[in-house]
Amino acid sequence: MTRDPIKKIVLKDGATRYRFVVDIGRHPATGKRQQKTHTFDRKGEARKKYDEIRHKVSEGTYIRPSDVTVNEVIDSFLRGATRGTRATTARSYRDAFRCPRELLGVRKAQTVSTDDIEELVDYMLTRGRKRGGKPGTGLSGRSVNLTLGRLKAAFELAV
Repeated sequence: MTRDPIKKIVLKDGATRYRFVVDIGRHPATGKRQQKTHTFDRKGEARKKYDEIRHKVSEGTYIRPSDVTVNEVIDSFLRGATRGTRATTARSYRDAFRCPRELLGVRKAQTVSTDDIEELVDYMLTRGRKRGGKPGTGLSGRSVNLTLGRLKAAFELAV
């Protein structure tokens, strides 16, 4: 008989929570075993999350939680993308990330959602211009698409 990995926890105030600890693989640098603890209000929620994580770990598609910010993802991408390029090309890449840095820069990269990207696009199309025209107006569709392409590449590199 296998033990249920989801444990019932009763807090001091009498509230009930459900907690599990799951192996998420080995740390890439140290090789040490890593575990992650999750706590939920309902056992069904805990069971669903436990099964989801176990499935992703077994497939090799689980992404460890990280505190890396959008600015750090962009900086990492720019180091490689601008290496050996002309100064004007490097500036063009840096300029393309101005709006994402303004709106999302300090956020943890793993918390950025599709809605956040939609807000970014709306911002760039309506009031994202700072220079090269009337400040506070929208950028061109081409500029927005270039920014989104570079942002996508930065996030793919981070993953």
